[in-house]
Amino acid sequence: MQEKWPLALDREAYKWRASQPRANLLLQHGYGEYAGRFLRQYNELIPRLLENGFNVYAFDLEGHGNSPGSRGMTDIEQAVQEHLAARQALEQESLPLFLFGHSLGGLVTASSVVLDADGVAGVVLSSPALPLHNVMLRLLARILATVAPGAPAPLHPNDRSLLSRSPEVAEQALQDPLMYQGSLTNRVAATALMRAHANRNLYPQWKLPTLILHGSADRVTDPEGSRRFHEAIQSRDKTLHLVEGGYHELLNDHARDNTLKVILDWLCARLP
Repeated sequence: MQEKWPLALDREAYKWRASQPRANLLLQHGYGEYAGRFLRQYNELIPRLLENGFNVYAFDLEGHGNSPGSRGMTDIEQAVQEHLAARQALEQESLPLFLFGHSLGGLVTASSVVLDADGVAGVVLSSPALPLHNVMLRLLARILATVAPGAPAPLHPNDRSLLSRSPEVAEQALQDPLMYQGSLTNRVAATALMRAHANRNLYPQWKLPTLILHGSADRVTDPEGSRRFHEAIQSRDKTLHLVEGGYHELLNDHARDNTLKVILDWLCARLP
């Protein structure tokens, strides 16, 4: 059963309790969506986690789902600080804490970890937005975010058919009133690029158990970013799971059942 999570943030936050909890998991959704989408979509990830003994906690980012703010206008630095605050609240409990971040939520989650890895038992990054970029692109993004923060960022696809090879996934996303249907905004693009750049020098300090999943045909986030991240981190327990031909939402794609099994097996194997 979904409950309100009384998180001390100006965001809609939720919790789902397992009947026999063995760990907590903080889930961070991606751009344009919201936490509750992982109940019915994504191969019912939240119910499957509950069945395996994971309490699930999540919050809707600024401008997403039921949270306040202009639609699609999320500041990534602020989102990272909110993620850290959510982790701090969960670290008061006695259960191990795992993190799951999808797409832009993968960048938020990874950024939270590089700033403070304490108290985390393991990390799962699903199609994470770990952009490869250059100085000129970051400069352009900052200028555009200053003059037109809510305008669409250039060269970023806004095509729901890129989410999955199953056409019904795109249709459900288009019909969902809580989904943001606009393009990535300049504000999000600029703050994401700046945060990703700041993270790069910190990845060699990453020691946590980590599972990274990406589809080879993903055109929303770059699988090469996941490859380079996997190479950069120094964890002795790290796995890069690439799905050949997979699109962006692997848990909504053709190999959804195998992807779900990989995630659940990996998490359960790292429970104390």
